[in-house]
Amino acid sequence: MFRILGSILLLFVIYPSNLFIWVYILCGISDILDGWISRKWKLQTQFGAKLDSIADFIFIGVVLLKIIPSFHLSKMLLLWIIVIAGVRITAIVLLFHKFHVVAGLHTYANKVTGFTLFIAPLFFGVINQTVLGTLLCIIASISGVEEFILACTLKELNLNIKRLETRK
Repeated sequence: MFRILGSILLLFVIYPSNLFIWVYILCGISDILDGWISRKWKLQTQFGAKLDSIADFIFIGVVLLKIIPSFHLSKMLLLWIIVIAGVRITAIVLLFHKFHVVAGLHTYANKVTGFTLFIAPLFFGVINQTVLGTLLCIIASISGVEEFILACTLKELNLNIKRLETRK
């Protein structure tokens, strides 16, 4: 819930500003802590997994809304981002169609993607935008394709599935 409230606050904070960066970092810390706390004290629930996915979706959406307008993305990179979003939305729709749940999967690849997307804005003045954008799109593409394949092949819902496994 903290990440959802923090995301809403980010809508009203100017990017880039110290307040934006601090709220942004606190939202990221809450994402790490909620998973760690729920696993440590065995408080994992399907509702918590769904809420985490919703919070991730809101946070990423708000951050993209606030940050992307300040960058000059090439048409190719912008198209790539749209394709990634399309693949992810398709996976969510497939999961909803199969299991009647709106959620994303908590795979290792999605965690890596989330972490790299989270730290990327902290490097926006340091690393060339095209290089950083390309790296982020490569990572997000890998996790998006994995999630799409899992959405197509899962027989039962497991939001906390760790990775795509080969089946014999």
